[in-house]
Formats: sequence, structure tokens, C-alpha cells
Amino acid sequence: MDPTASPVHCRFRSDQLDLLAAYANPEYGSMAPSMLVEGPSSSGKTYTLRKYFEHLQRNGQILFSEIQCEYCLTRKTILHTILRNLINLLDINVQQSAEMIGKCDGLGTFVEVLKQIEHIYITMSEGIRHPPVVFVLDRVERLLPNENPSELCTALSRAHEQSPALNLFTFVYVVNRSDSLNIQTLALPTIAFTCYSINQIKDILLDRIADSSPSFLPPLQFKSFARQFLDIILDTYTSYFGMDIGIMVPVLAKLWPIFINPVNELGRIENGTNDVLTTFQRNKSLLQSEQGLLDDLASADIPSSDLPKKTKYILIAAYLASYDDPKYDLILFSKQREARSNRKVRHSKKKSTKSSDQLSSRMLSPQAFTLERLLAILHAIYDENCEEPLLNDVELLSELATLSTLKSIMKLKLGDTIGGGTKWKCNVNWSVIKKFSDEVGFEIENFLID
Repeated sequence: MDPTASPVHCRFRSDQLDLLAAYANPEYGSMAPSMLVEGPSSSGKTYTLRKYFEHLQRNGQILFSEIQCEYCLTRKTILHTILRNLINLLDINVQQSAEMIGKCDGLGTFVEVLKQIEHIYITMSEGIRHPPVVFVLDRVERLLPNENPSELCTALSRAHEQSPALNLFTFVYVVNRSDSLNIQTLALPTIAFTCYSINQIKDILLDRIADSSPSFLPPLQFKSFARQFLDIILDTYTSYFGMDIGIMVPVLAKLWPIFINPVNELGRIENGTNDVLTTFQRNKSLLQSEQGLLDDLASADIPSSDLPKKTKYILIAAYLASYDDPKYDLILFSKQREARSNRKVRHSKKKSTKSSDQLSSRMLSPQAFTLERLLAILHAIYDENCEEPLLNDVELLSELATLSTLKSIMKLKLGDTIGGGTKWKCNVNWSVIKKFSDEVGFEIENFLID
């Protein structure tokens, strides 16, 4: 048996799996201390890694942890997450675990805390060492601009050089482009992923539908029906989907019941009654209204009482940053008297303008903004309307990370490795923002340019 052959199977990713098996094969003692996995979005990087390493973990060959770095925002949060996950993987019952993790305040102390955890485990297990531990740092290049992810990856890649006790750790960096990390001099083992073709995407989605949607139809007839559904929907929304499977899946999940329910009710497919083309023609107006593309968060009635005041102000600031032109920031948000008076004059003139003469900014798509601009607007409106000061502390960054996880504030995938900071945009509609503004007593209309 070829020792470099992968024990798992992923469609259209056999070459990448074979490389992965060559770089990370604990059965033959081959575990690279670090690896770089690069490729465009929706090319199967994270899915392939997860499937391979979870297979090894089920067989007791490794311990595996995946970290979503784009929601961590800072290097310190990533380092703390690595240590916390390691303690859980090793099942170490240490009462002072939080205090021990707190000692890690950066890359300089991370290795020492890691050694301490290793020492505790070896002492508890009477000298027996644990299996290799693999940490997958997904989208590590999407940290905040001032966090320098390349320095983080360089330090983790050389952790095994600090002590023989750390030779059982493997760090895998998953990025869209390797040059975004600027770590070419490390000569890391690299696995490159390419985009799926449209036919490959359809085959992958067909397998997903077949596995998750039971039907009374014969298997071949069901697959033919599902393939026709995929052809029509993907061709209809191709300008919106692009090649992003992550966008396709939730839309297909919304539209699939419209097509399959009539078939399940009748128990068979009848041409002119419930076949794919007939159902599509019957629901054409519904599909053309982009019902499947509407975001749940933007259209749902959010129970805002569950959100703290600071979170509401963050969403309000994100909305203002998305719908106000940056050239008006000085007039709208400055604390100087002259600027504030100009805002009132401008606002009174704005009200006298006929609505037919110009298009409201709220009818346009949200514009991208930098995190620095969001924080500046947030401080301006929060300090003016609240008594307690707003601090740029860990709690504030945690709130931002939570809103990003909920897709309330979305990080844009611009892929710009030269031009500067990460861009964001607000993903909450006007009715929700207006509701939040009324609840906190903030007159948001005075801060919008129409």
C-alpha cells in the first residue's frame, strides 16, 4: 500500500488529499510542523482538511482543532483559543486553567505556557505523551490590519525549535493567497487548491441534495430531477452566485421545497404538472423577485430586547458608515460647535428638497467602510448620547466579532494584499436599525444624507 495515499475521499480533490497524506501521516511518523493551504474561496480547502483530520482523529492517530481566525480579530485571541482548545483536547482538569491561559499576553509568552501545559499532561499521564495535535487556522490572513498575521504564522512555525516537548504540534494555515502572509522564506509545505468548474459544483451539490433530501422516487429518477433543478436555478442566479458554493447552498435550500414538495405529494413526476420546468414556469414571478436571495436577518423581526445597548449602537454606527458619504463625516459627527451648526443648517435645507429630485441613500446598496471609520462614528454618537464613556476594550472587539459571526456586519472578501485595511459593510435593513434607534433614544434621521 502506498503510504502517501489518502485514506479518505473528497470529490475532485484526490491530488490535494495525496499531498496532505504525505505531509501529515502519523502512522508512518510523518507530521510536518506547519503547512500552508492556499486557494480561492469555495474551493474546498477547509472541507477537505476537516474531513481528512477528523478521520485521523476518529482512528486515535491525532488530536484536531479548527479555529476560525476571521472571528478572533486579534493574535492574542487566537493564541488563547489554541491554549484553551489544547487543554480541552488533552482533557486536563486544571482549576487554574484560566489563570494559566491569562499568562499568555503575546507570542513571547505563548511557548512558555505551551510547555507548562505539556509538563502538566506528562506528569498526569506518568510520562506517556499524547498523539500529535493539529491546529487548522482558517482564514488567518483576515485578522485586523495591525495584527500582522505573517509574524504570527512565523512564530508558530518555529515553535517546535524552542523545545523537544513541542514537536507534536502541527499548525496549518488556510489562506486565499499565500503572498498575503509574506512567509515565502519559511519554505513551508504548500497545498494549492483551484476553483471548481461549474459542472463539478453541480455534481457536489447533487450529492448534497441526494444525501439530505429523502424521496419516494427511484434513485436515478430523483437524481435526474435534482440535476434539472440545479441547472435551472444556477443558470438563473449565475450573476449573483459566481462560483461561491457558500452562497449557493442556503439559496438552494430555500428553493428546493418549492420543486420537490409537489412531487412528493403526488408520488411521481408528471410532465406538465410537477416536472422541474413546469414548476419553474408556475413560480417564475416568485423566483424573479429574488425571494431565495433575501437575507433572514434583514427581513426578520429581531427581538431587540436581547441585545445590549452597546451592540445596538455598533449596528447603528455600521449603518451610518454604510449609507453616509465619508466626505460628510466632519459635518455629521464632529464635536466642534461650527460643524454641529453646519449639520443643523444642512439638515434643514435637506428637508425642503423635494423627494422626487433625488434618490434616498437608504434605497442604495450599502457601501464598504473601514473598521477605523466605524469606531470613530461609534465613539461620536455614543459619547454624545450616553453618559458613560465607550472604551476600545476586549468587550467591544468581542461584540464586533459576535456581530460578524451573525452576519450583521459582513467582512468583504476583497483580496487586496497591497491596498490596505479590511473593508466591512452593514447587513441589517432600515426598519431594524430604526427600531434600535428608537429604543436607545437616538435620532438617526439627523445623521443621514438623503
